[in-house]
Amino acid sequence: GQSSILKHKPVVNKKGSKKDLTLEEDAEAVQERFSVNDIEHWTSTVVSVLNMYYGLSDEMFRLLLPAIYPSTVELCVNVTDNRVRSAVKGILEKVGRLKNLV
Repeated sequence: GQSSILKHKPVVNKKGSKKDLTLEEDAEAVQERFSVNDIEHWTSTVVSVLNMYYGLSDEMFRLLLPAIYPSTVELCVNVTDNRVRSAVKGILEKVGRLKNLV
């Protein structure tokens, strides 16, 4: 059987009956709800935020770096969209320049 750790609270499905969803089933349900338009919207939003961060002054960039860097690095692994990857590359290059690594 599955571990009780993988169980969520009961939810009401489309037919109105309650059932427990595992994390895997819950993730599948979320994926089904996201349309291509939703994904495009979030991708554009992420790219915009990264580009705004990149455009900050060096002083502000450095100040926010501890908060932004871990999430930016995580995008390297989890994102395949070239627009996001390009924005991440720009940020990592700026980090390298500011830290005298390149």
